[in-house]
Amino acid sequence: MNAVSPVFAATLADRRDSLNERFALRRRAGAKIDPAAFQAHLRETVGPLIEFVHAKYPERTPAVLTALYDASLDLFAASLLGPEAKFPTIQRVWTELLPNAVPLLAREPVALVGCLCNATFQIAGQRGANPDLWLDRMRSALPHCASLAEAVDAGSVAAWQAGMPQYRRPALAAAERLKPAPAAAALGVSPERLRETVVALKADRWFIAGASAAEAALVPVGQVGAFTGFGGPFSHPPKVSCSDGQLVAATDDTSWRMITDGYGAWFQRVTATRAKPTPLPKDVSVDARGTVRWGKLTCAAPHLVEPSSIACDGETLAITIPTSHQLFLFARTARGA
Repeated sequence: MNAVSPVFAATLADRRDSLNERFALRRRAGAKIDPAAFQAHLRETVGPLIEFVHAKYPERTPAVLTALYDASLDLFAASLLGPEAKFPTIQRVWTELLPNAVPLLAREPVALVGCLCNATFQIAGQRGANPDLWLDRMRSALPHCASLAEAVDAGSVAAWQAGMPQYRRPALAAAERLKPAPAAAALGVSPERLRETVVALKADRWFIAGASAAEAALVPVGQVGAFTGFGGPFSHPPKVSCSDGQLVAATDDTSWRMITDGYGAWFQRVTATRAKPTPLPKDVSVDARGTVRWGKLTCAAPHLVEPSSIACDGETLAITIPTSHQLFLFARTARGA
């Protein structure tokens, strides 16, 4: 059991009545917060943070304690902290990220904790995303962030990298806006390779930071989607089309807009649209042997000899077959190993 530091004990004692009243109000409102678990969290997690703040910004210690106490109550009440936490990765925000952002924590504790915990919640809740990667990138980026805005930008870049392709455009804008150190840390590259990496990422949505450039080729870049019984979006094998420049996967009863790139795929349910489908480019085809053609480039895919649908948005070619709930994706990309 971690001992309570003198600084933390004294700060708690000074605000004991106010903090106890906050706890009692939550319990009376119906929040199920285990007092023992909450006290352990204060002692083992909040206490060290208060020590970090007090060592550099002693005048901010009381305000930060109140902010962290209230945030803790919110998260315990929502079952996002504590022994029954829905997403254990949120605890890592407190133990790994906040200690690396003490100046921001001292200056804007409410906003910082809210942003970091909400981002972790969103990433942990998206199928296929990698919250561990996001946390690792942010642990490296936060010490270089001089403002909350920079931390939010770094979080956007890292979230995209962690498997959230819907943030591609704002993340690229953030990577160009950030100073080299936090941008490089969020992308997982050295500052020396930052500029060339951003240029490659902007030019090729299937390029991956850290990869080496190669001659453009037509390659399979992913298999996305799944049966609803396994947590996917499709109750039946889907068909794919392109509408208004966007790939749309549909079954008889639902349609999903698909955003995908080298970092993952995201499906957003949409209502049926009357927009005229974009015709398949004349230089795109799959022949009887399963050879996928796009312009002068080809790729062998014998499992796709009888496609049920083919669509292309100019950057990604998607193919479905009658026996699979997945979409098979191909792209003309210059990404290497």
